[in-house]
Amino acid sequence: MEAKKQGISIGSQHGFVNIQFHGLFQGLTDVDHPDSKYITTITGPDGSVMHIINDSKGGMDSYASRLRSAIDLVLMNNPRWPDVIHATADAQDNRRETALDETKTAELWAKSEPRYWVTVIISEFEGYRNVDFDLFHTEMSNEELSRLVVLGPGRSIDDVANWYTASVIEQTFSKAEVKQLHAYFSQWCSVRLKARRASPPTNDGIGYGAIPVGGGTDFYTFCEVPDYSLPFKVWGYFDLRHRG
Repeated sequence: MEAKKQGISIGSQHGFVNIQFHGLFQGLTDVDHPDSKYITTITGPDGSVMHIINDSKGGMDSYASRLRSAIDLVLMNNPRWPDVIHATADAQDNRRETALDETKTAELWAKSEPRYWVTVIISEFEGYRNVDFDLFHTEMSNEELSRLVVLGPGRSIDDVANWYTASVIEQTFSKAEVKQLHAYFSQWCSVRLKARRASPPTNDGIGYGAIPVGGGTDFYTFCEVPDYSLPFKVWGYFDLRHRG
């Protein structure tokens, strides 16, 4: 009788190996090993399968060695995996890095209603004075993004949405949104709002929402503040590293 399965996936430069651990009640297995207690099923990307039987008397060192050997064997039997994986990754990176027709996107932004970068300045925050919070949307749909870009040949909006390019667009706001932000933050005490006209996005840009934070930088989740009333969600990026 088999108990609930547990599994992990291990990746290497040779591909992914999925490993399932099956708990077995002693003596109730179709493998000729009466003391067996666990069976490990190793499945390679090509569907090839290997099994390891681990009895209750076997030590962990022995099991670990057998598991490693089995994984190595699965990978070695598929020598072309590295080439396929690298080719796939390179193709995906190329799609993302060329997702926009930058010239036509810049032309679109030049003739469309301007978009703006918005900064909220709070006079006192965690003991620091006049802290800047660079705002960005946290949820822009593919439909919203698609209205603001011209895609390159053969590219899709997913190539934009799943790359840093989306974060560049998400940190811009329409004129109507700027007015809503101004009305909302004017209710806060000792807060100023600054808006600047934004430049069009590029394939190699990165927005605040995609920047790793820590060590003095962080995000402030304005949309989680009680009584938040804006119809769109915004966070703010701030940097305290060089503040006295």
